[in-house]
Amino acid sequence: MPKLAKKDSGGSSAPAITQTLPPGIKSLTVNSEPLPNGNTMVQVEVVPDTTKTGGASIVDGTDIVLVLDASFSMYASAYRNLKIFDIVDQVVKFLNPYDKDGIDVYLHSLREAPFKHVGTITTPGEVQQLLTDYVEISTARKLMGTKTVCAPVLRDIVTRLKEEKKSSNVFISILTDGEFDDEAAVESSIVEFGKKYNTREEPFGFKLHFTGFGNLQFKFLKQLDDALEQKYPGFIDCIDFDTATEIESTVQHMVKEFQSAVICAGANGTASVRCDQKVIRVGDAKTNRYADGDFFSGYEVLPAVVNLGFEVVGKPTTATIELGYETVGGETAEHKIPIRIAA
Repeated sequence: MPKLAKKDSGGSSAPAITQTLPPGIKSLTVNSEPLPNGNTMVQVEVVPDTTKTGGASIVDGTDIVLVLDASFSMYASAYRNLKIFDIVDQVVKFLNPYDKDGIDVYLHSLREAPFKHVGTITTPGEVQQLLTDYVEISTARKLMGTKTVCAPVLRDIVTRLKEEKKSSNVFISILTDGEFDDEAAVESSIVEFGKKYNTREEPFGFKLHFTGFGNLQFKFLKQLDDALEQKYPGFIDCIDFDTATEIESTVQHMVKEFQSAVICAGANGTASVRCDQKVIRVGDAKTNRYADGDFFSGYEVLPAVVNLGFEVVGKPTTATIELGYETVGGETAEHKIPIRIAA
């Protein structure tokens, strides 16, 4: 997803520096960027330890979908060498606990149909059996299509879950080699759904995570990940992309995206900033929602990964952030977080 530094900012981001973790905070990262007006924009990523504050919860109505590319090219890059098995196992093991009625599984780019909803799964073993059947070459030859089309499956998912089931959040994990024959339709569909279901007030209604297999440069998937927010006014970045190699070594990329989308630390989140320079504005750097001054109360729920941004006059060196929210158990959690800002 796009980083803090903007191409037209006229400045460069300062390197993050090691921060001391206060009690109740699992991780803390601070980055700063000079602005053309002489001020500084500071972005702080905070991960509260929700196990000590009543636990994390799932935003009501979350549905998770696993979409598997079943095209000929994907068979050659992922199924035949069995590489997809390890990836699916990691993805399903992580995501499964967060969808109470099971993960929906789709195959797309089949020989005789654009896609097929093959049901819901509640254990990695169930989807592994499905893949075992597909890997058999006699079966695969009958199933796999010669074209890769992804837009129809996206539209079916959104129709069934967002419009018919009224799901609050839909998180879609797509495993593909990235060779889409309908790139324009995929892009327009994502932009349409993103604008319709993601707003500044509720930014996580529709999320996509692409995992790329094979040796392509993945130009299209990278463009979806990095460029849509700038290309389409009003579109909120709801896409993340990793290669299979990255996911194979760690699922932290997906964990981070999923947490920021559907797992919350508690309700009624607020943030305030005290700094050695005047604070101009503070807010949610993820959704670009800011309030003037040093206090922000724009969190209906506080994400498990908090991306707080604040603009200050000149070049600050230190600040203190105060996060407050109502925990899942109904208590109040407060964190006072001193930070150092790189010059």
